Amino acid sequence: MNQVQPEQHVPRWIPGRIVAIYAAVSAFWIFCSDYLLEALVHDRQQMARLAMVKGWLFVLVTAALLFYLIRHYVASLRELNADLQRMIHERMVAEEAVHEWESRFRTLMEQVHMCAVMLDEQGNITFCNDFLLQLTGWSREEVIGRSWLEMFIPPARHEQVKAVIIQGLSSGNIATHFENEILTNKGVERLIVWNNTVLKNAAGAVIGCASLGIDVTDHRKMEAQLLHSQKMESVGTLAGGIAHDFNNILTVIISCSTLLRNRIDDHERATKLIDQIDQAAHRAASLTGSLLAFSHKQSIAPRKMDLNEIVIAMREFLERIIGEDVVLSTTLSADKIPVLADSTQLEQVVMNLVSNARDAMPTGGTVSITTGQVHFDEHVLADGSVVSGFFALLKVSDTGVGISESMRERIFEPFFTTKAVGKGTGLGLSMAYGIIKQHSGWIDLESEIGQGSSFLIYLPVVGVSEEVGSIQHEEVPEGEGAILLVEDNDQVLQVNREILEAGGYQVIAVSRGADALRSFREQKDIIRLAIIDVIMPGMTGRQLYDELMLLNPRLKVIFTSGYTADILDRQKLPQGCTFSQKPHAPQELLRLVHEIMGKRR
Repeated sequence: MNQVQPEQHVPRWIPGRIVAIYAAVSAFWIFCSDYLLEALVHDRQQMARLAMVKGWLFVLVTAALLFYLIRHYVASLRELNADLQRMIHERMVAEEAVHEWESRFRTLMEQVHMCAVMLDEQGNITFCNDFLLQLTGWSREEVIGRSWLEMFIPPARHEQVKAVIIQGLSSGNIATHFENEILTNKGVERLIVWNNTVLKNAAGAVIGCASLGIDVTDHRKMEAQLLHSQKMESVGTLAGGIAHDFNNILTVIISCSTLLRNRIDDHERATKLIDQIDQAAHRAASLTGSLLAFSHKQSIAPRKMDLNEIVIAMREFLERIIGEDVVLSTTLSADKIPVLADSTQLEQVVMNLVSNARDAMPTGGTVSITTGQVHFDEHVLADGSVVSGFFALLKVSDTGVGISESMRERIFEPFFTTKAVGKGTGLGLSMAYGIIKQHSGWIDLESEIGQGSSFLIYLPVVGVSEEVGSIQHEEVPEGEGAILLVEDNDQVLQVNREILEAGGYQVIAVSRGADALRSFREQKDIIRLAIIDVIMPGMTGRQLYDELMLLNPRLKVIFTSGYTADILDRQKLPQGCTFSQKPHAPQELLRLVHEIMGKRR
């Protein structure tokens, strides 16, 4: 809307101009008429008559002039007045619109079931709606003009909220979406999700901000309850699968133990039963390892090895589990593929993938295992990270039914399975995914309905300058020397004692830390190694270690435990200490003891 200048409101120059024009015309008339009369007329009577006529003419001319001037300027005044009336009307309409908008806005802010607040540039409250007041228990008189930070924000969040509001107001760029807790007048915290906007005046200067917020406190509690319910449902699904597998394992162990007791004199038969018990126990250990790998809590023992040898060592076993109607095909790289890996873990991954491939071919088919090396300049993974360099590739393919797109999106999700409850552990590919992630690798999936599936495992290739290890189970030489064995479980204590004594060692076995200290003080001159359970009642393994180091700083120590890595981390084991994860086979324990006993400390 155009603004009227102050001098246009009252045109004070109009009277002055009329007077000036009138004076100029009168002076010109008088001067010219008198001069002409004196020059042309010499008769005084005639001059008097002409002077009278001149006077009347002067009146007529000046009257006509005044009429013209007044009429001209009155028309200008009328036009100016019309403009003023129009501008006044427009301003009144605009002001009414503004008042109506403000009224509607305030009505909306008062009636909406959301928190509404306006702050000035200093962060003081200039407006708040009834919903916010009812939620917090304050009255309008108590909050208007007060600082938003001091009134509503918990002290622990002051700096964070101040950075968003005050700094946002000073820069004119406030965070559009933000969430924080606010305090009620009773000190109870409510979580609010805000939508913020900066307020500016007609000149574009920031004068404050306006915010609308949703109270999500109860919603978040319901989300947590739902998540807990889903978690319990998933645990139930997992428990059904685990119970199924463990019942099978226990059936084998119990049945074979009973048969062994009845046929103890039949050496050949007893040996077969013992082999079955051993295999069942290893399956139980593998199942536990699968659970830990799935949760990323299992400690792995990586060493340098050839990926081809893992496949070669598993071939006979894999042929037995896939059945006669499925053909196993292996295409291995002609060159060694050196990777840093835990062979037991990788065997578990391959076994899982091959088992899944077998299940995807109910009428038979072909399972193919391929190894090789690939190079990536810049490869973007599913999580957005970028990798480059040489990687080992282990590809497991089948000619089965394939996997739909909707299932491919969820295939690595925890507890996701298409099998009925009790038909498996429910870990499946999530376990394989966890193991490969622990090995700094990743898994890709290629599949189409009716075209089969391929799982591609990528692992970092390690340097080839060193000799690549192979999977060997060499005999452990006979040992010698005294070992302090500390284990709170009596059965494990007795079994480990027999293993070590069979390996040629003298064993001092105790079940408590205090007994271990007493035995060590009495025989510290002959004890060369201590095998300590990490978590024990009374004195923990770390506490016992510290006490033993005070008595003999050169003592060699092996820690052992069946607990997960996150629990062991809380025990703060010594940096670089030797650790053995339960369960361990007798040969593995003897090999580790022989290795540690041969090291210098």
